[in-house]
Amino acid sequence: MKSVDVVSAIMNDEAENILMVKNVKGYWELPGGAVEKGEHLHQAVIREVKEETGYVCKVKELHSVRAAYFQDKEHHALMITFFAPEDK
Repeated sequence: MKSVDVVSAIMNDEAENILMVKNVKGYWELPGGAVEKGEHLHQAVIREVKEETGYVCKVKELHSVRAAYFQDKEHHALMITFFAPEDK
């Protein structure tokens, strides 16, 4: 069984608006993606946010950790979400 680590970021502005991105399937989600081999989780969040939004963020603290199993692909995913405000 393949195991994948996925990170995402909760970014909000002063008005508490949360930044979301539209994925290829048309769903809105937090910016993030798969952790590359040898990459630290914080590095992955910063890279993914930059790639998907153009914003540079700083990782503050852990929000949540969730696990899921996708039967159709026989993949296990560990999803890690961080609070990561824009680095101004």
